[in-house]
Amino acid sequence: VTGLQMAKAYAAMANGGHVMKPILVKSVVDMAGGVVLENLSQDVKAVTSPKVAKQLGDMLHLVTQPGGTAVTAHIDGYHAGGKTGTAQKYNSKTGRYDENNYVSSFIGFAPQNEPRILVYVVYDSPRTNGYYGGVVAAPVFKNIAEKTLNYLGIVPVFDIKKSVKPLTVVETKSVAKTDSSDVLLMALKNNTVPNFQGLPLRKVLQLMAQTSVKIQADGSGWVVTQ
Repeated sequence: VTGLQMAKAYAAMANGGHVMKPILVKSVVDMAGGVVLENLSQDVKAVTSPKVAKQLGDMLHLVTQPGGTAVTAHIDGYHAGGKTGTAQKYNSKTGRYDENNYVSSFIGFAPQNEPRILVYVVYDSPRTNGYYGGVVAAPVFKNIAEKTLNYLGIVPVFDIKKSVKPLTVVETKSVAKTDSSDVLLMALKNNTVPNFQGLPLRKVLQLMAQTSVKIQADGSGWVVTQ
């Protein structure tokens, strides 16, 4: 299959089982800035149920986790799903698979639950750093995806790590009313987390970046519950 066909297939998983018509040119504008042609997204058909698409996405996410074939594709702060490819090339002279030539690839999308981008990286006969897709192509996926997600302004989400002594939430005083990180740092010394309600999520992430505590954000905008 071609790279476009591969991307189209994996995009269907990312789109809840719906195949979308590939678009190479989004729009054409004239010198005055007027839109001459605009290609809109077209839903071709559903090939799986949203439930099955999610199950496939969960499986693809495991590929980037410890024990998977592409841990180098893991992006800190973002859940990504994908698949490695390591295929021996056909040698027309011998009529067999070539032991020294491979097509090595990785294809994936992120963020996993609400995909915004899909990246397909292919190496034709890689000669350095091995030939497995998880070794040569997956790191490139991570590099491209991470920079693109940052460019799109998609806020990273961090998982809460279990600790011997769990943190508790102080509900009495909101950081939003103090506009200072002093309350946060003082609370953490007491093994507690202050009340962030009323603060922009971006501000909370900036405050928590000063600490070793990893948080998981759900949604965007202002903090209403925690």
